[in-house]
Amino acid sequence: MNIIFKNKILISLLIVFSILINLVSCESKQIISYDIEPPETTAAIETTEFSFERKIATPNVTRIITKSDRDRLLDEQIKVKIASLDRKPRNVKGIYLPAYVAGKEEKMDEIIEHINETEINAVVIDVKDDIGRIIFKMDGEIIKKLGTNREIQIEDMPALMKKLKDNNIYTIARIASLRDNFAPRQDTSFALVTNDGKLYRDNTKYYWMNPYNHDVWDYLLEIGKGCIDAGFDEVQYDYCRFSTERKMRHVVYDEKQVRNRSKIEIITEMVIFLYQGILDMGGFVSIDVFGSIISSYGDQAALGQDYVTLLKYSDYLSPMVYPSHYGNGYFGIEVPDKQPYDTVKKALELSTRDTTFYFDTSLHNGIVRPWLQGFTATYLPDYIDYNGEEIRAQIQAVYDSGYNEWLVWNPSGVYKWEAFEKEQ
Repeated sequence: MNIIFKNKILISLLIVFSILINLVSCESKQIISYDIEPPETTAAIETTEFSFERKIATPNVTRIITKSDRDRLLDEQIKVKIASLDRKPRNVKGIYLPAYVAGKEEKMDEIIEHINETEINAVVIDVKDDIGRIIFKMDGEIIKKLGTNREIQIEDMPALMKKLKDNNIYTIARIASLRDNFAPRQDTSFALVTNDGKLYRDNTKYYWMNPYNHDVWDYLLEIGKGCIDAGFDEVQYDYCRFSTERKMRHVVYDEKQVRNRSKIEIITEMVIFLYQGILDMGGFVSIDVFGSIISSYGDQAALGQDYVTLLKYSDYLSPMVYPSHYGNGYFGIEVPDKQPYDTVKKALELSTRDTTFYFDTSLHNGIVRPWLQGFTATYLPDYIDYNGEEIRAQIQAVYDSGYNEWLVWNPSGVYKWEAFEKEQ
């Protein structure tokens, strides 16, 4: 009985083993299509000749296209596009001028005279200001529809452009993008809307445009193209972000427009759209961002600004590293506003760390060109006056951090010229 029992077990194992072999054999078979229509009759089978001497091409397995694949393809396309353009980049060292200053001939003659005695070689001029006005005559269907160039502040833009070019001054057109106190009231489809049906306004009573509405993109691109047509070398988009105030919790969006896209995704898509549009005209593009988004994913998510990604889709990225914008204790500095050199240097060290870690050097990457503080932050409880020495300290921090370009912001357009003296 013992031998019979053992034989039964052995036979059972052999059967199981045979089944497994057949299963493995079936799983390993590859179905090959020879692109031959099946014969309709037995006679056809008898006369059909098969040849297995030819090489059979096995089709490749289709690979899933990921977001990373799409991003790389876009990066490569942008790099090729840039290589095909006849653009001459400048090592920019510039100052901001509001439109009401740039529109005064005598004042501009005085400023240009100062510029020619310093290392400054560029100016940033408002074109779409913070209120939402287009400050010189510009054609465009959406601009005409909204009536946003009713209040002209620079009457003769061609003459201003010629004067700046004659003095070898690089020109940057600033566009205050999504914060806009005019367009949302003219066309409420452009506006952010709260759950009570009202247009969203921030604490400074400014309206904001909705980046999920692609008509807003078209409007911003129309303005940018108008700037290039007018002779500007570069278009700078400021306020490419969401408002971050607590009232934003009450803003509602059309899900057909949102399509499950995050704030970072929609701002990035908008910037790519604007960048490609201006590239097609041969212009440069820069994007202004908060300095706090460097190494802070929380701030990036709230604002919709991804630091490294936006640098890929622009020629220049300008983080506002104003010492006054950092709270006490930030970077381990007791009062950042009182230590302009140390604050700017710490911020740019983080910028270098992030960009070095994430960059793919085989693709296009823009240049970091920081905004520096040219004003005294009297709104702080504890501050210092920003004169030539404080501004120069920030410029030196830029150089010491390995960067070559900078912009200085003073909303009044009034500067301490001794801060910009040429190095001997």
